[in-house]
Amino acid sequence: MKFLTVEMSTMIENLYLIRHATPDWNRKDIPYYLPPGPPLSGEGLEEAMMLADFFQFSNLHCIYTSPLERCLKTASIIADKNEVALQIEPGLSEHRPEESHTDVLKRLDPVLNRAIDKAGQGTVALVTHGSPIAILLSQLGMPPVALDDLRMRFDHHNPAPTAGVWEAVRSGVVWNLSLVFTPDNTRVEKLYGRI
Repeated sequence: MKFLTVEMSTMIENLYLIRHATPDWNRKDIPYYLPPGPPLSGEGLEEAMMLADFFQFSNLHCIYTSPLERCLKTASIIADKNEVALQIEPGLSEHRPEESHTDVLKRLDPVLNRAIDKAGQGTVALVTHGSPIAILLSQLGMPPVALDDLRMRFDHHNPAPTAGVWEAVRSGVVWNLSLVFTPDNTRVEKLYGRI
């Protein structure tokens, strides 16, 4: 069953999928998947500043973010430095234990479509969590074997490190996906597409 209903006639400049910066992993007293969730660590605040610098010349138009504190703070730092609009999107929240893959996909669908509609006005960024990014990458055409390979490289089986940025650019009906930023400057430049 397919839930992402992207209008193929819409051309987008750039769409970025951003994993939040490093949270305080030691905060076991706060559920990871429920708001507010753990805050950013000192390292995470530095990573968020690096993300803000990365987007300085990107024509960033707006940012959609998960309401969890680690995403909201990451997105706020990027938005403040780049003077762009920030919108909280509950659909970008962390994958909760009781949710199936299909449940998460259903709530991501309207957010992605709104982002694509806005992208005609400039670059749009989605700040979210590893599992939603994996689902979005899969829907945009990343082969399962490539997604599995990525999950072996990064913490907690995520398809990007904390503060990692995937760029999605559509050419016709094919999405080209590139990991374009990591806080340690490791660049994974494989391109993936979908017909």
